Amino acid sequence: MFNFRSITGKFVFISLLILCIISAFIYQSFRLTDHISDEATRINIAGQLRFRQFEIAWLIHAVFETEDPEIRESYLDEFEYEIDSFEKTVIGIKEGNNELGIRPLEYKEGVQKLSAFFSTWENEIKPLLRNILNTSKKEAKPLIEEFDSTVHSYVYEIDAFVGFLEEDYKREIREFNVFRFYLIVLFIFGAIFSLIYVRRSIVIPLRNLKNATEEIGEKGFDIEVDIKSRDEVGDLSKSFNHMAHTLSELFNEQKKSEEKYRVAEANLQTTFDISPGLICVANANTGYFTECNPAVTGMLGISVKEFTSKPFIELVHPDDRERTVKKIAKQLSGNLVANFENRYRCKDGSYKWLAWQATAADKDGKVHSVATDITKRKQAEEELDHHRKHLEEVVNERTRELKENEETLRSITSSARAAITMINNKGEATFWNEAAVSMFGWTESEAVGSKLHELIIPEKYRDNHIKGLVKFNSTGQGPIIGKTLEVEALRKDGTKFPVELSLSSVKLNDVWHAIGIITDITVRKKAEEESQRSERNFKAMFEHSHDGILIANVKTKQFHSCNDAMCKMLGYSKEEIIEVGVKDIHPEDELSLVIDAFEKQISGEQRFALNIPVKRKDGRIFFADITSGLIEMDGEAHLVASFRDVTDRKESQEKFSRYMDELERFNRLSIGREQQMIKFKEEINELLVRLGHEEKYKIVE
Repeated sequence: MFNFRSITGKFVFISLLILCIISAFIYQSFRLTDHISDEATRINIAGQLRFRQFEIAWLIHAVFETEDPEIRESYLDEFEYEIDSFEKTVIGIKEGNNELGIRPLEYKEGVQKLSAFFSTWENEIKPLLRNILNTSKKEAKPLIEEFDSTVHSYVYEIDAFVGFLEEDYKREIREFNVFRFYLIVLFIFGAIFSLIYVRRSIVIPLRNLKNATEEIGEKGFDIEVDIKSRDEVGDLSKSFNHMAHTLSELFNEQKKSEEKYRVAEANLQTTFDISPGLICVANANTGYFTECNPAVTGMLGISVKEFTSKPFIELVHPDDRERTVKKIAKQLSGNLVANFENRYRCKDGSYKWLAWQATAADKDGKVHSVATDITKRKQAEEELDHHRKHLEEVVNERTRELKENEETLRSITSSARAAITMINNKGEATFWNEAAVSMFGWTESEAVGSKLHELIIPEKYRDNHIKGLVKFNSTGQGPIIGKTLEVEALRKDGTKFPVELSLSSVKLNDVWHAIGIITDITVRKKAEEESQRSERNFKAMFEHSHDGILIANVKTKQFHSCNDAMCKMLGYSKEEIIEVGVKDIHPEDELSLVIDAFEKQISGEQRFALNIPVKRKDGRIFFADITSGLIEMDGEAHLVASFRDVTDRKESQEKFSRYMDELERFNRLSIGREQQMIKFKEEINELLVRLGHEEKYKIVE
């Protein structure tokens, strides 16, 4: 499950999973906040309706109580304003009002309650108010009393509507709290899943790899790590196995190399003397060179005697002495010196750069070292550094231009290692990698700018491709976008072959592009066909064999399946055979012998077992020769055994053996009788000789 090709992919997957949960929480929070703000405003405005009713009631009283015409006129204007505001507010609550900051009322029950009390206003209260204003002060008094009574009842209707809004407001908050709780639980499960997934797919494989490296010191190099993941850890395990195998071979070669080393040592002195590089032997404890080849004279201008007669640190440039002393300390600790560079003083007082390769110091402080004059290289490096700085300035200028192509590069480089193509909204190829060149035969210059369907899509699929391209240009979507499927592709030479195609879309510069990752699956298809053919052959052999064939689980010793011949041989049906095991079809007194033969066949020590007693379902015994081999089924090892009934042969052999025993006994009896007759004839001959007669019987030895 989730078998990614890289650790990065696994972490991206986990990050996206958690990000989706957090995004859902944030989105719902913003949505609810906005909705709650709208509802709170609606409740506040609805609450103001009752106060407006009381304001209207006060104004109607004030109109008839004042005697001043101007004040009366002012009250009437304010009265009309309050009525108009009340009606606009009710309509705004129902249909929404941008000025009030509320959206239309969405709930059917709320709309019904609002319509009910507004209908009361239109049909009862408002006509009553108009009637009051059109009557005299004396006639208006009972009407005003009626209005006061009606207003109090009407305010209760408004309060009921406001109460409904408040209850709905509280309900939505409760629903959000429940939703938030489920999201938190989902986040916790997602985090637990991520931890388990990381542990199983990354931590445990890395721990196995670490344990294997520690076992090298104890068990040698014959160690193999079995990690089947396809990411970097799997690649690392393969590299580790390859390294261990290589080191094992190198260890075996070491002994051969020792003999060669002895021969090479004889030639070392000659090489030491004629080498153009400086070769020397030093004592790290005393700080003197003890041996040196003549190349020191040509390199530094001093003789071998002078070079070995003073501490070598005196010849080192003052700025390099501290580094040199530290390197010598590491050599004394058992470390090699590789590519260590310092400056040595020549006889004329100038300095030359030397690059040292040296061995670690042995127990006596002895060190072998080689030095190469790199003075000219150092000078060249200084010039190169100057050019590098200039190049960095050029690169910085070009970086700005390369950023424009960054999105395209990222999309392409993030794709799998396969043939990668990209087309624009015209169906023209804009990218064509080397794998595509090898797969289809079209070079990059030939492919880029050409219609992709004319290059690699068989003719029978081209119309569908062109139709799908029209929809893709406007939406970036299509029936095969985001999917992986097996299709037929076309090479430059006209041959067709099966491929696995994965398509994705990306928008570059406001234009949709399609990226295709294509894998040649010809070999895989042939392998699948061969596997199916082998399976059919095995099944035919399995079902039609005259010998009984049983398949048993190596671990449990229970039977997995058998053929018809085996069922007939044992007397079990195929449904019954899977309920029994090895111990159920052999006599108990012979079971230890049978199990021993079973284990030997599993280990490969023995393939044939002869004259094995087998027990039928009815208890009768027959004998069989068993031939076996190991196979893997459902991820587990199984033993395939062929049973050949040899009961008749065994009975014939036993009968033959009995005949031979009887013949041997008869033979011994006949030979004994002959010996007794010879002895009797010898006694008669001896008696005749004593009586003076000739021997009667001639004895043949």
